[in-house]
Amino acid sequence: MQNLNEIQAFARVAQLGSFSAAARSLLLPVSTVSRKVASLEARLGLSLLKRTTRKLSLTEHGVRLYEACAPHVQGIEDAQAALTHARSQLEGSLHVTAPVALGRGEFIAFITDFLRRNPKVRMNLHITNQFVDLVTSHVDVAIRFGELADSSAVARRLGRSFWVLVTSPDYAKKNGLPRTPQELRDHDCVVFSSKTEESEWRLQNGRQRTRIRVTGPVSGNNFETVNELTVRGHGIAFLPESYAVAGAANGTLKRVLPQWTSPPIPVHAVYVSRKFVPAKVKAFLNELAAWKNSNWHAD
Repeated sequence: MQNLNEIQAFARVAQLGSFSAAARSLLLPVSTVSRKVASLEARLGLSLLKRTTRKLSLTEHGVRLYEACAPHVQGIEDAQAALTHARSQLEGSLHVTAPVALGRGEFIAFITDFLRRNPKVRMNLHITNQFVDLVTSHVDVAIRFGELADSSAVARRLGRSFWVLVTSPDYAKKNGLPRTPQELRDHDCVVFSSKTEESEWRLQNGRQRTRIRVTGPVSGNNFETVNELTVRGHGIAFLPESYAVAGAANGTLKRVLPQWTSPPIPVHAVYVSRKFVPAKVKAFLNELAAWKNSNWHAD
């Protein structure tokens, strides 16, 4: 790298015809440029420049070196300029991963609005509940719910999420609603589980905490399935608040024991490094942090 710096300094002096002009172009002191060229001459054992008090010109060896290296030096400088431009521009591919609970409604609308405001950005959106390694999967931003494991990645806090109790109007009309968490044991519950129809729900109301073991005739292994089963009247479910908001809006769900929720679930946007964050990633993180939605509450 030192050799390249010396050759760049020499090429700029040869191109502009003076050390002072080269120094201004490279944003370096004249003494530094002069030292780099002298170091290059010493390493090669050849004189590259003829210096007089009023004029500077290339020696025969200097001409040969300049003609050979100038295109390559320019290519390197062009590549650096292009990368600097790309880092500062809202353009290029943006790889984002998010849990299944976000792969619907509000979040997709947020993504759509972001892309409309930034038409040169191309979004690669990977919706999954599986843990995705940011480095090996080349992910720019991961949205994660829950406590974060120790990691070298950087996490930006977005807020807190809650699960809430919901059921369909038909179920409520036929079976009534529980007045306390303990009465959930007497109701059919739609359980979020892939292995059993039984589950323990952790609930809180202010400083009150309780754990209730519930059961029901049907369970599902993802939120969409549990939501659909609940809408169809199979019982009471414990779902992310965004499902309750959407269900209340279209009349398919209503809250049960609305003062009781899950303990708060932290929500973060995780990315690889604080250094050299591309403009597209910064813009996405900033808009995500400012986004008002039912998936999480700002702290």
